Amino acid sequence: MGYKHKDERLDQIGQIQRAIALDPGNPEYLSEAALSAAEFGHPDEALVLARRAVELDPLNPSSWSALGQIKYFKGQLAGAEADVKKSLELSPDAFPGPVLLSEIYVQQGRPQDALPEIERVRHDLARAFLYPIAYHALGREKESEAARRTPYSRACTTTRDSLRC
Repeated sequence: MGYKHKDERLDQIGQIQRAIALDPGNPEYLSEAALSAAEFGHPDEALVLARRAVELDPLNPSSWSALGQIKYFKGQLAGAEADVKKSLELSPDAFPGPVLLSEIYVQQGRPQDALPEIERVRHDLARAFLYPIAYHALGREKESEAARRTPYSRACTTTRDSLRC
């Protein structure tokens, strides 16, 4: 969530609020509002909005994805896993799908389950930061170090649990 300048993001939130006022039953608007609420430190409000989006359209992968992301940031890993899997069941290309699922698995102490998900990640930069973390969690330090030396990963600094680009 959120790589935009704060003023741009606040403007976007205003646009989302106006859109919801015009169409309060639109799950896409509610999902965006949920992600914005989470980004600005209102996780409980975010969870309510995301759940409402799923209730309105349970076949919308974006709604399930937003709900999974919010649960992840709240530390509700089992719920986040189930919601992300549901979004991928509805659309194999759902974002952030395999990226988030691999992060969840590592945090659950299941890094062996993260590796197949990392293979599904389409973006080289995302794989470049996921592999070192998963290999490290598996105790495969040589592979972790080798993965940190890839051209994409050199643009970022990875530690045991984080990424800085």
